[in-house]
Amino acid sequence: MLQTNMSKKEHGMNTHTSRIKRHALLIFCTLTIALTSAATRLPLPGEVVSVVMVFIPTLIALSLTAMADGWGGVRALLGKLAQWRMRPTWIVIALALGLVLRVTMSGIALLLGLIPAIHLRPWSPMQLALFAVMLFLFAIPEELGWRGYALPKLLKTHSPLVAGLIIGMLWGSLHLALTLPGMIYAGAPQLPILLEVTGLSVLATWFYVRTNGNLLVTSVFHAAQSFFVIVTDGVSPEQQLWLMAVVLLTTTLVVAIAEWPSFAQKPPLDGEARARRATGQPRDALPGVTAPTTRIPEPHER
Repeated sequence: MLQTNMSKKEHGMNTHTSRIKRHALLIFCTLTIALTSAATRLPLPGEVVSVVMVFIPTLIALSLTAMADGWGGVRALLGKLAQWRMRPTWIVIALALGLVLRVTMSGIALLLGLIPAIHLRPWSPMQLALFAVMLFLFAIPEELGWRGYALPKLLKTHSPLVAGLIIGMLWGSLHLALTLPGMIYAGAPQLPILLEVTGLSVLATWFYVRTNGNLLVTSVFHAAQSFFVIVTDGVSPEQQLWLMAVVLLTTTLVVAIAEWPSFAQKPPLDGEARARRATGQPRDALPGVTAPTTRIPEPHER
């Protein structure tokens, strides 16, 4: 009897784990959106709420990984933040692109007569250093959740371009919560925020794929494009949102065209995957196959 009960319990746990793995992406997105919405109702200043929101994707990703793959999976997921072996060129490219995006935005504002000249924010070296470190530390948990956990799952069945767009729409929709009363962007137009974050997501996906899943590079790019807001002084916040949306989407289009067709190509399906699709099983049940430009191993596969 004891052995039978243990077998039933083990079977139940295996079924539970299997369901989490099969629907991991849906669960991750649902919980992230729900908890982010709940965070806006916390009795805290808008600046503090925005910090809380940054950590929600990572906490959910770690929790789901622990339930599906155990502590070994959690260590593997966190290990993505220790990928220090990389070509330094990619760090330079990430920093340079972040600067170019902001300078281009300011240049357009100058041409349109919105500002008389491009001004740097009058901060001391210490203030700039603290600002840079803060942005990098806040970028890491978002990257671990969206690029470290969710993106590899999407890349199993979608091209990098489509995967980046999907995450961008979801990630961008969460940023809309910051426009609610009491939040840091209260009253700001929502459309440019959604477009801006979507463009940022596609570019971060490009970095992720080209560096074989290096989250440090995507975190540097994420932080850099925020840091170089120091060159946009004089441009109003609303004007910045619209201009950055245009600049990011244009840059995304250029990258997509330059990297075509690899960036827009779906990963191939192996025999088992084709069989599952033929029997009508869910797409997220399809196993990934190795494809140098689109397939990034899951934490438990490493």
